[in-house]
Amino acid sequence: MVSCSLCDSNAVITLKYARMRLCASHFTRFLKRRVLRTVKRYGLINSGDKVLIAVSGGKDSSVLAHILSSLSSELKADLIGFHINLGIYEYSLKAEKSARALLDNIKIPYIILNLKDTLGMTLPEMVRKLRRPPCAVCGILKRYLMNLTAVTINATKVATGHVLEDVMQFILKEFLTSNFDRLTKMRPLIEGTPDGKLVTKIKPLYEIREKETLTYAIVNNIPFVHERCPLVDDSMMILQIKKFIVELEYNHPSLCISFVRHYNKFLKKLPLDDSLRDYIECNICSMPSSSSPCSFCRLLLSLGISPKDAIEKIKEHVKSKLKNTS
Repeated sequence: MVSCSLCDSNAVITLKYARMRLCASHFTRFLKRRVLRTVKRYGLINSGDKVLIAVSGGKDSSVLAHILSSLSSELKADLIGFHINLGIYEYSLKAEKSARALLDNIKIPYIILNLKDTLGMTLPEMVRKLRRPPCAVCGILKRYLMNLTAVTINATKVATGHVLEDVMQFILKEFLTSNFDRLTKMRPLIEGTPDGKLVTKIKPLYEIREKETLTYAIVNNIPFVHERCPLVDDSMMILQIKKFIVELEYNHPSLCISFVRHYNKFLKKLPLDDSLRDYIECNICSMPSSSSPCSFCRLLLSLGISPKDAIEKIKEHVKSKLKNTS
């Protein structure tokens, strides 16, 4: 076995970009410091913030919740976990079980929404009825429910577990498909609206690699679902881009981190700041949207579900779940 660069213990990971090999203990401390530096570099969390952490049950978001909870005294922020059971067969049962185990272990309050209980249908049932790509439907649901939950509990930030590879994948995909107006969506911090109806989104793992979250999860015995979502299409462009990025990162260890940092500097020179976003109010739910009705309300209407009734039910569910965990 190869020894840790900082002690005589066995190394669990080699970090080419840092020219170090680290044992479990030193790597755990190293990654926590990296996340803290990312938070400070981009001004993601301020003292007094109430942060809703989206925990899917996968390794990245689980590591995010674990690290933020360990840094809570330094961050001086209130943390609340959030999980959505999408009803994707055995996969969702495992994901919820992992999320619950983690959130119970790190002892932060949390809210779990069950799609079947709140909307009367699972994601696979919605996909079959709508005949739309699963990831498109899932994205609409997750984004809206995360924001609605954050608004309902007066959270100031929503934290997601996007890692460096996710950022790179998104940027390259939007360039390749000429969706240049979407490039701002993968910044480390996206400001919400002044009226508080759209909560600020943050990505504390913005400069952390997937290899690092996996190693951190394993050495710290963090429960997470190991399977990939069964609804993901292997032919998707994003998966092909990911393979390219993995090879690129292997051959050029510092290239991806350098790229996303320059990407953020580049965005600052463009007239794409949040104040210029053209939001209108959805004529059904009154939430900020680029269209009216918003994509969530249109989705529910297509399914024969009353958006107003569903939203009120979700709000009551969120309030009762949070009360029961406080």
